[in-house]
Amino acid sequence: MSTYALDKLLELRRKAEDDAALELGRATAAAAAALAGQQALKRDAAVARVAWEKERATAGDQEAAVDVLARHRFVSRLAAAAAYRQRQADGHRVTVLEPASRSEASARQAYAAARQDRQAVDRHLERQRTADRLTVERRNEET
Repeated sequence: MSTYALDKLLELRRKAEDDAALELGRATAAAAAALAGQQALKRDAAVARVAWEKERATAGDQEAAVDVLARHRFVSRLAAAAAYRQRQADGHRVTVLEPASRSEASARQAYAAARQDRQAVDRHLERQRTADRLTVERRNEET
């Protein structure tokens, strides 16, 4: 293969590697944002659960029936809020975090493959240039 063709192939491989690196950067940023969102949702769920458990544990000995019912409704709403927050965190993990992680892993593999392809062409081009240089040197020695 001529060095011109190898130069063009190397240029294409570099472009593919650059594109893969850009995609990897985007996927990594998306995965980091998804992870931050997941952590925020987990914190919200934990706060809601703590509030529910705290209110559930506090019951007065001298409470009237109306107060007991009101507390029960309040604690039930806190339990529902905690369950809702947990469902949000679970849903986010399944619908956002896991796909973002898979996308990042896929982009990382594509980048590694593009880099290996570029390096292979780079090595081949270097060998071709060395062979061409040796051929020119031999011709010069013969004349």
